[in-house]
Amino acid sequence: MYLSASVSAGNAPKLVDGLSDLTIVSPESVSLECKINLGDPKAEVHWYRDKKELAASKKYEMSQDGEDVALVIKTTEPSDSGNYSCEAVNKLGKVKTQGTLVVNSKFFVYLQMALTFVVMICFFKITV
Repeated sequence: MYLSASVSAGNAPKLVDGLSDLTIVSPESVSLECKINLGDPKAEVHWYRDKKELAASKKYEMSQDGEDVALVIKTTEPSDSGNYSCEAVNKLGKVKTQGTLVVNSKFFVYLQMALTFVVMICFFKITV
């Protein structure tokens, strides 16, 4: 008589530390970082912007070092704003984290500063 048992070796990926929401000013580069235990077998990592998968290019650099997983976006512009997610998948499961990136133009930042200055002057004149 023979007995057969099914044993599943390995483990699914696990999220250690998720993505954070970030706001930056163009044309800065930005690194979106998270920590994922990639499991066994080692999970494949995929990056998405607004649900569209990203591929490594001159614009996007993807890296993994142990549990540290990162997406670097080079020379950002306001159109890079969006919801970014990182997904790790192996045959035993998947894990996903997401964060929002807001990329402001320098003009927008200067405009905000100018408006704040005007409000401060108006407030000062009213209280004096």
